[in-house]
Amino acid sequence: MVLVACFKETFALSTMMLRSVRTTSSSLKVSCFSKDGGYQDEEYWPERTHQAWSIEDDTLLWEARDTDLIEVAQVLKRGIGGCISRLKKLQDPETSAYEQLFVKGGRKSSDDATNKLAKTVSLRPFNECLERIHWDYTLNSKDFTVGYRDRFLKGYQEIPWDAPNKSVNGEERSLIAALPEHRIEYIKYKRRLVWHKELRLDRIFGSGRSTQKNSEDEYGPQRIQDVIRTYDEWKSSHNRRGNQAIDRAITCLGSSGKESLASFKKLCQSLTMGDLEPEEFVTISFSADFFGPDGWGHETLEMPSSADERSHDTWNSSPFIQLLSTMPEEHAAVLEQVYAVVASRNAKAKVPGASSSDS
Repeated sequence: MVLVACFKETFALSTMMLRSVRTTSSSLKVSCFSKDGGYQDEEYWPERTHQAWSIEDDTLLWEARDTDLIEVAQVLKRGIGGCISRLKKLQDPETSAYEQLFVKGGRKSSDDATNKLAKTVSLRPFNECLERIHWDYTLNSKDFTVGYRDRFLKGYQEIPWDAPNKSVNGEERSLIAALPEHRIEYIKYKRRLVWHKELRLDRIFGSGRSTQKNSEDEYGPQRIQDVIRTYDEWKSSHNRRGNQAIDRAITCLGSSGKESLASFKKLCQSLTMGDLEPEEFVTISFSADFFGPDGWGHETLEMPSSADERSHDTWNSSPFIQLLSTMPEEHAAVLEQVYAVVASRNAKAKVPGASSSDS
């Protein structure tokens, strides 16, 4: 009887007695000694089965994930099935459970419809992206860079994630953490833009404007796992489009194509640095020194016979527009201004062959 009493008081932790445990989704069934000396099943319903998981619960469960889950469940006062289900959520970066544990200050939405609506109009702030990249064990922070506005230098300044703080007053050793958030403009994963404040673009959490085409007419959220999974494909496509645009530009710029292209790149740099206004940039670009008055330069419009050799970008946009479309995405805002100037210029001049795609 002493043994039975001890077992009833400490059945969750004792390893000295004979027992077998069977589990259901919410309860434990324990075979233990009965009063007549045999065995009987006792069903144990955990006290906290229906309570919300706290970050302390998640931390204990995650750190003990490779141990005996039966004992972990008993310590947490939860069912085995609940613990297994929770572990699966903690391993899925798209769940609120994962966000609560691995993203400091993570928030959960109580209404899916409200959450979906918010994602179309709101952008997750930089500090949440910073915490995600810092705490997410599936991400390598060395793959990320940050673009910011310096108080004295023109244009975007781009720094690696682990850049030391040598310019901002304070005790913070990391430059990214030390910079005022209002000066942060964008985040890149390797060469691809994944968060941009002005463009309302977020490929880390999937907030802001939709950036991934899910069907012919609909766009949906894109998250960092999507970016990582498709990065090699994106890079290959980006490089191919860039090489096509460069080859075409060299051809249309005439005999001094390579030299003119080098000068045009410096012109683009002046535009993105803010040294040139879009109107002035277009005026110089459409001069005889570059792409001519219509943006097509010396190119002759001979459509290739093979459908595989034809692309929308190449044969429906001028070489000038195609080249600009390969510029880094973080400059999209100023490029939109350039496109608007080109569209206005074409509309006024009524240039034959000018395409609406040039806008």
